Amino acid sequence: MKYPAAYPTHSREQSLYFNEEGLLRRLDYVVEVVQADSSHFCLEYETVDGIVFSTHRRALGRDPKQEEPDRSGPPGVEVTITDIQISPNGSRT
Repeated sequence: MKYPAAYPTHSREQSLYFNEEGLLRRLDYVVEVVQADSSHFCLEYETVDGIVFSTHRRALGRDPKQEEPDRSGPPGVEVTITDIQISPNGSRT
């Protein structure tokens, strides 16, 4: 997938991988500001008000020559999301 230049994202070109349920499980990209290959894993999903969120995410460095990234190393970024709330009318809380 290639995003337009005006779209705010960390990388204009990304490869998206989905599981059997159609949920995003991984995205591969080059972090443009540092030119580093990365795999970003979406784990542990939670449904809130009918919207599915990945509540655990890990970003790992990736060797672009390997199809599957090595998951044994420490993550560059790891995030756990809790207490998801959806505001009425799209307002932010």
